[in-house]
Order: sequence, then C-alpha cells, then structure tokens
Amino acid sequence: MDTTKKLEIEIPASVFDYLSEENEDVNKVINDILNDYINNKKKKEEEMINGYQEMGMINLGLANLGIQSDNEALDIGELYLTESE
Repeated sequence: MDTTKKLEIEIPASVFDYLSEENEDVNKVINDILNDYINNKKKKEEEMINGYQEMGMINLGLANLGIQSDNEALDIGELYLTESE
C-alpha cells in the first residue's frame, strides 16, 4: 500500500459545507479528484505520444512519395538530356 502524506488545502467554506451536509468524506473526495486529475493527465500524455507517432508515419510516407516523384523527374530529365546529345 502507498504511504500517505498530509496535505493542507484551503477550499471555499461553501464547498466544505456542501460536502459536510452530504456526509461526504472530504479526504476521499479530494483524493478521488487528485487521482482523476493524474489519470487524465497521463491519458492525455499517451494520446499526444500516439498522435506524434502516427504523424511521424504519415510524414515519412509523404516524404517517400516526394523522393519517388523527385527520382522520376530526375529520370525524365536525364532521359531528355541523353536523347538531345
């Protein structure tokens, strides 16, 4: 089990009062919120990594198409120069 550390925070009295009226465990609510925040942040980071990897593959494909068309143009140019000699 993870060790715990004490954290002191300030929240608006209205929020604290609401949680108290609802008989909510404030520590659990804050812990759940922080865990959700961390999980969402990790998920977004993974999505960014995946997005950059996907774009890398797309960019590589486009670069290969560019090289292919450049090579075809070079071949045509060389053929034209060879025929004109």
